Amino acid sequence: MALLKLDQFLQTLNHVLNVLPAPPPSSEQLKQVRLVAHRGACSPNVLENTHAAFKPCLENQIWGIEFDLRWTRDDEPIVSHDSSLKRVFNQDMEITNITRLGLEKLQPLVPSLEEMVSFYGHKNHLFIELKTPPSPKQNQRLLELLKPLTPTQDYHLLSFDLDCFSLLKKQLPSSCFVAIGRTQLASLIQKIEGQGLGGMTGHFLMMTQNLRQICREQGLNIGTGFPDKKHLFYREASKPVDWIFTNRALELNRLLKGHPSIGSEKSFRANKDIDSQH
Repeated sequence: MALLKLDQFLQTLNHVLNVLPAPPPSSEQLKQVRLVAHRGACSPNVLENTHAAFKPCLENQIWGIEFDLRWTRDDEPIVSHDSSLKRVFNQDMEITNITRLGLEKLQPLVPSLEEMVSFYGHKNHLFIELKTPPSPKQNQRLLELLKPLTPTQDYHLLSFDLDCFSLLKKQLPSSCFVAIGRTQLASLIQKIEGQGLGGMTGHFLMMTQNLRQICREQGLNIGTGFPDKKHLFYREASKPVDWIFTNRALELNRLLKGHPSIGSEKSFRANKDIDSQH
């Protein structure tokens, strides 16, 4: 209940701040920021975390896509924010209670990680959120599926729960892991200091100027969400930030295409060479 109230409060502040005009960032700032489609380019007519939401990101050259991983009964990783199909598909089925094959038959719109790597790997940067710590078997399956990709250059693994990284850190570079914070971001920075993680993300209202400076001093990439309108985006792009997570990626992409300092041919993406330097 407390988290729900916090989300509602942040959404209200988003609406208020978007009414206040903000000057556009410089052309250099706009070129450096990388846009990430949170759960794809979903809308009231496009379901989150489905190919219908991800394919427009590929077609419109959105730099990154973010999606969530859950595990089936036979330890196959599939894409779903929730532990069940109830909210998105109105099907009362817990994902851990069904095999991947059974899930494909019951709800074919749910992508697998294998499909995500095949369809979008090397094309969009993948931000993969781990919802629960993987078991040793799940850990090996995850590494197997991600093997065609280069960590940090092609994907990052995110989580609110740092325990999700424990087994994986033995086989992947620390720079491919990103900590997500909801409220206590200062405490989170202290917790991850010296671990060599690739970055930290949080709501833009929680990511203060001081915290951004600390992230820079620790060599952490900065990710913020979720500025979904022009003035909010302009404010955020003018600050120290590497990744902007948004629920309106296509709209912001069109905004950037129309900006005179970028031009339509640039779209809103960053060069992979830039990302490989972090």
